[in-house]
Amino acid sequence: MSRKIKRIDCSGCYNEFYHCGGASGDTKKCWSFDDAYMKTGRLQSIDAMPKDYRGAWTLIPTCYTKQRYFVERK
Repeated sequence: MSRKIKRIDCSGCYNEFYHCGGASGDTKKCWSFDDAYMKTGRLQSIDAMPKDYRGAWTLIPTCYTKQRYFVERK
């Protein structure tokens, strides 16, 4: 299952500050936003052992990044 990404889906992403003007103040969106779409996955910490991976499968943007985390895809 997948769908086109919406602005609200970027919440918590490392690159989300680009939607607020970024460092230069003139950027209005992340460079990955136009090509991204939502795909089923779950956010996992890189500090967890593989046997401890858990969490609900939800729709997460394909371009989503968060420091010290990765997205496990089905």
